[in-house]
Amino acid sequence: MTLRLQAGLLALLGSCLLSSPARAQVAQAELRGGVLDESGAALPGATITATHVDTGTVRTTVTSPTGTYVMPALPIGVYKISAELTGFGAITKEGIRLAVGDSASLNFTLKVATVAETITVQGESPLVDTKKSELSGRVEQRQVDGLPVNGRDWLGLVSLVPGARGTPGAIQAGSSGSDMAKYQVDGVDVTNQCCGGSNQGYSMENIEEFKVETNRYDAEYGRVNGAVINAVTKSGSNTFRGTGFGFYRRDHFIGPFHDAPTFFTGQIAPFDQKQTGVNSGGPLVRNKAFYFASYEYQKLGATVRPNTGFPQFDVDLPADTTSHFTTARVDFQPNNAHRLFGRTSIYDWKQLNVGVGGTTTQSGGYSRPSSNHDFSLGDTWVISSRAVNEVRAGFSAINNKLDSNCYCVQLSFPSAIIGSPTNSPQWWKEMNIQVNDLFSYFVPAWHGEHSVKMGFQYFRPHFWGAFPDPPFGQFTFTRDPSNFDDPSTYPAPTRYVTQLGDTSYSIMNPTYGGFFQDNWTFNHNLTINIGVRYDIETGTSNTDVPNPIQPGVRPLDRNNVAPRLGFAYDVKADGRSVVRGGVGRYYDKVMLNLTSNERRTILGQFIGVTIVNPSFINALNGLTFQDYKNQKIPATLTVLDNFYQTPYNDQVSIGLAQQLRTGYAMQIDYVHRATGVPILRTPTSR
Repeated sequence: MTLRLQAGLLALLGSCLLSSPARAQVAQAELRGGVLDESGAALPGATITATHVDTGTVRTTVTSPTGTYVMPALPIGVYKISAELTGFGAITKEGIRLAVGDSASLNFTLKVATVAETITVQGESPLVDTKKSELSGRVEQRQVDGLPVNGRDWLGLVSLVPGARGTPGAIQAGSSGSDMAKYQVDGVDVTNQCCGGSNQGYSMENIEEFKVETNRYDAEYGRVNGAVINAVTKSGSNTFRGTGFGFYRRDHFIGPFHDAPTFFTGQIAPFDQKQTGVNSGGPLVRNKAFYFASYEYQKLGATVRPNTGFPQFDVDLPADTTSHFTTARVDFQPNNAHRLFGRTSIYDWKQLNVGVGGTTTQSGGYSRPSSNHDFSLGDTWVISSRAVNEVRAGFSAINNKLDSNCYCVQLSFPSAIIGSPTNSPQWWKEMNIQVNDLFSYFVPAWHGEHSVKMGFQYFRPHFWGAFPDPPFGQFTFTRDPSNFDDPSTYPAPTRYVTQLGDTSYSIMNPTYGGFFQDNWTFNHNLTINIGVRYDIETGTSNTDVPNPIQPGVRPLDRNNVAPRLGFAYDVKADGRSVVRGGVGRYYDKVMLNLTSNERRTILGQFIGVTIVNPSFINALNGLTFQDYKNQKIPATLTVLDNFYQTPYNDQVSIGLAQQLRTGYAMQIDYVHRATGVPILRTPTSR
């Protein structure tokens, strides 16, 4: 049963989902075009004014000596765009929607005016990008708001974009693995640096829209071989708006309304699901400052039951998952030169009795609490009609645990598993700090037009934790006891496994990246996209933990130069038919679980011990970690090769995008990837 209460009017704006190429700053949009007179001559000095309809904020520029203009780094939304020049009648185009990553073209033809006049027309948002060769698609606000998604995870909508697939925690594009994807929210990277996926969660009420780039993206994007998911959160407007919603489902709801009994037991299994939330947005200072805030609570009250055949173990147990999503955002435009924003989000969740079921009893399971927090802020500085600088800074942090239901040794019998899992308790944390600076400059008349971008990115991921912490070990038995409650009836164990020593780890990987991108409009038909990027990860060397298999030191991989070249050809110069293609090299990142595991095994912080036919009373026979270490027993060791190279792939694409009619377009593309992989060596001794 569902109940939804809504106050205010939320506009559903935008056109149908189009898997067209897109570009511009990571969380914003770009508007460009030209102004001509009736004879087709360029009109320099014309004033272009872009008014954001929801907030009333204004951005202005003037056309160049060739009559062209560019407005980079515009916030997404619906605009009213006007062009005016003394002696000519002004024209205003309304209803122009700029989506995340758009590079929209909008041209004006001004007529000589004998009296002051302004012509207002309903504009059409471009569906085909004539300036870019990358492959991507958008999921817009009306789709985020209106499409049903199991669990209300906005990443479940990624599969709407052609070329992207997978579940919310494992997004893939083409042949890339799910750990190769990059997740960005409001221009800040929230990718899990240990093992891939997103390390943050957001209410769907917070997501304005997002773009998924699957191939041939600009040099602006680095350390990624798969999909780039680029989301923008909602901001406030000049109108106060609020929404409240609720979804409830229970095994017994009201009167005769209840779930059907389970076929095997004839009982109605306990079940409880809730999804509730509120949000609000509006002006703090009209036309200047705005807020948006939201809170969402989710509970999935499931039930698990072991199936050991022993009544003391086979009972219904709660497997509830509860989640809390909180976000607050403020936008401020003190003048036409600066626009600032700040956002913070908290995502906390917990799951009970994970792993319980089958032969695993309640004591063999664990809970999984997780606390996640991110913060981002930014400033867009309009330096002149040709130059814009953007700064983005922030962090994303996670604090995860596997917390055993029983802090005790595991006893593994054929019919029942009792005691702490071998991978629990454990904990791991990440703190990823980053600063990005991007400078855009428009060159209107040098062998065509050049929209130049260059930038620097600093990213410092830190990953640390311990598992298991503490280790309890595991006894294995080949038959069940006559009485599980009486240890004196236990048979002799056949094996004992445990970890000794320090099971903690810590790795930091400061990373530096720089890029240059020139989107060169050679003529009315042809645009060439030229870019180059360089990244270096400084935490991948092994100067303090030399490789015991290969002599010498593993140097930093310094040759990660990634050139990219693409083209977009507007067949009829009308913005409706575009042939596009390109080639480029793309370097991925080094997963921190690889380097952290390498360090702790080489340093010999811990030792895995296996004892056959152990004593149940004193399995280690009094031996300590140091005793085993002094024996210098050969052990399995997996290390990175001293000639390790950062994973990369080379991408080639060719395709066609065609606008069919208002609101509809199609595309077809061929993509080829050639992938390079790192080298791992696994000896049997050290």
